[in-house]
Amino acid sequence: MAAALVALVVVPWFGARRAEEDRSASNASLSGQGPAVSADDAVYFYSTAAGGVCRANPGDATSVEVVYPVDSSSHWVTSLAWDASGGRVLFVLENYMDEGSCPEVHSIAHDGSADEVIYVGEPRGRGFDTFSIQQMNIFSDTLYLLVTQRSEAAGSSFDVIAMSPDGSDQRQLCHGSGQVSDGVIVTSERVYYVDNHYDEEEGGAPGTVYSLDYGGSSVEVAYQSEEGRIADIALGGGNLYVWEIGGEGKGQSIAAVSLDGSDARPIYVPSGDTGVRLLAADERGVYVESYAASRNMPEPEDWDLLFVSADGVTSRVLAEGLTIYNPTVNNMGSYLIMSENGQYQGSVGERVVILGGDGTPLIEYQLDGQGTGQ
Repeated sequence: MAAALVALVVVPWFGARRAEEDRSASNASLSGQGPAVSADDAVYFYSTAAGGVCRANPGDATSVEVVYPVDSSSHWVTSLAWDASGGRVLFVLENYMDEGSCPEVHSIAHDGSADEVIYVGEPRGRGFDTFSIQQMNIFSDTLYLLVTQRSEAAGSSFDVIAMSPDGSDQRQLCHGSGQVSDGVIVTSERVYYVDNHYDEEEGGAPGTVYSLDYGGSSVEVAYQSEEGRIADIALGGGNLYVWEIGGEGKGQSIAAVSLDGSDARPIYVPSGDTGVRLLAADERGVYVESYAASRNMPEPEDWDLLFVSADGVTSRVLAEGLTIYNPTVNNMGSYLIMSENGQYQGSVGERVVILGGDGTPLIEYQLDGQGTGQ
């Protein structure tokens, strides 16, 4: 009887923890611009319009407080994480105007005080043109960093580094070759990454999603596209979600595949004149940006927010006619944090909006006196 009781308690807890980890990993992957994180009864996000790292009440449009000012003319924040055990906010600060500078991981108290630099990124060797911390996350009191480096001479590579949230006990979990700019997900057990390898003879090749475990024992093919380039990926409910952009004459689509590589199936295939973008994911399915595609207008003036179930059976419109430009979405479980971003590092978080999980507009934060409750 005791064993049965333990199973009843542990399995749901483990399932909830896995769902939260997948959601957080997908947020880090899909929201390279407009990072945000929930922390107890507050949310933290980066906004150039507000002037730095902000803390706010998820239900109060006027509650925005800049806890860490950032000069957006030279610096930007690429990742945010919450250290629940230490009660501290972590963020990655990069100087995008100085290619020779090294990115830093900062740790601050909830009010922005007690700033500490717990990690400074350095290239593995000489001659690298770019070096960045592309992602950061905390799973089970362990901090995970995805660091990338690139040069014409040495090519591209990436490392997953783990440490305690205070910066101690640093260790490399894995090293891989190739670019990961087209989609990568870091979990507590392995890294999934996209390779859209260009073949000069063939004129291109379908994208591939690889899975690399931290033991370094194997690199496996998690998904092979038959349509064209893979634009991004996400995790949720035991599925790998894949946003594909087809070759000539083919449109965009979203597929799902089990994590063991089986049961690959399309879950959303819009009409040819509809553009899509994978925004967020969870155990139930994916949130998708849908818009009327036009050669004369590559960036939509407005778009609809859809939710597509993991089995592809249900697709419903959550919000219509949204005007948030170049959006990124962080899925917090019970609500979504949506950021509007420009096309460069100095225009991240121009607008920040909270929506319910069903797409209901709740508030737009007051960043420069224009925020509204809805």
